[in-house]
Amino acid sequence: MGLMALKSITAGFIEHGAAADTHAAIIENGTKAGQRVVTGSLATLAHAASDAGIQSPALIIVGSVVSLRKKLSWFAR
Repeated sequence: MGLMALKSITAGFIEHGAAADTHAAIIENGTKAGQRVVTGSLATLAHAASDAGIQSPALIIVGSVVSLRKKLSWFAR
């Protein structure tokens, strides 16, 4: 459901005061062999996820923790 409403969700964050350049990510099939991660900002995430063909199940992450992805990417190794 979140994936289908991603554009509305990210727009809602911005409408309620979050900066459009706030870090955001979407994780498809988290912790599974086929896990994929797309990162961007609140303003760009919906388009980036669509371009990447992200499908459910997917988890949306918003905030500065997204900037730690490379440092904490133990699963991708």
